[in-house]
Amino acid sequence: MIPKPSTLAEAVALSQAGGLFAAGRTVLRPGAAPDDNLIDISRLPGLDGIDEAADGGSLLIGALVTLERLRRDARVMARNPALVALLGLVAGLGVRTLATVGGNVGWGAGDLVPFLLAHDARLETSEGVHDAVSLPAGALLLAVRLPPQPPMSFVEKAGYRAAFSPTLITVALCAEVLEQRVTSVRIAAGGGVTRPQRLGRAEALLTGVSLGGFDWQCLADTIEDELDTVSDALASADHRRRVAARLITGRLVEELARGAA
Repeated sequence: MIPKPSTLAEAVALSQAGGLFAAGRTVLRPGAAPDDNLIDISRLPGLDGIDEAADGGSLLIGALVTLERLRRDARVMARNPALVALLGLVAGLGVRTLATVGGNVGWGAGDLVPFLLAHDARLETSEGVHDAVSLPAGALLLAVRLPPQPPMSFVEKAGYRAAFSPTLITVALCAEVLEQRVTSVRIAAGGGVTRPQRLGRAEALLTGVSLGGFDWQCLADTIEDELDTVSDALASADHRRRVAARLITGRLVEELARGAA
């Protein structure tokens, strides 16, 4: 029988004994993990809310909030419309009504992680506060602290169908642009077999430059060279790098043109 702890301390103790946290269990497949190795945290109190964070601008999203509830929340729609758009491409409705924020982030390959990384979100865990890719082994994710997105923000998911398909690559970008000059930028990629990561060289190439006459091919080449990914049965690493470069540069050009219109 799968244990169902009713307190955080009990859940952490079970994890330290070798258990794996689970809630909606949509990622698991037969044989992926024995039932006696799972810890059902779906009954833990206080982890299913979407609330204002203490800083007054961010949202505090509980780990047990489902992806579909997050997608439909009015505050998320108002403050993070790029996230809402992404969530519509994550799996199908039946999965999103079960899958949780904590599961998507804790899995490590979820499409939310590149978005959270680009938006400088913070993970509140049983082991303190960490960034989106630094969840300590065995720690229980309690909530995600998500800042409102800046004026220039986008996320793109490439898959083999619009949703409920293996992720080819997911990319996300946040930037502050003043008079066609990038004052700050965060770029992230990941999903599927690609570990979530910041693209620091691409960020450095963009930061401080005037985008009038910018060499977009140089940016695309930098992204292709920098992205750390692998091949699998569905696509080569080179193909993933090319797709990531096209998504980021193409969407950035579109956003700049829209802002100048």
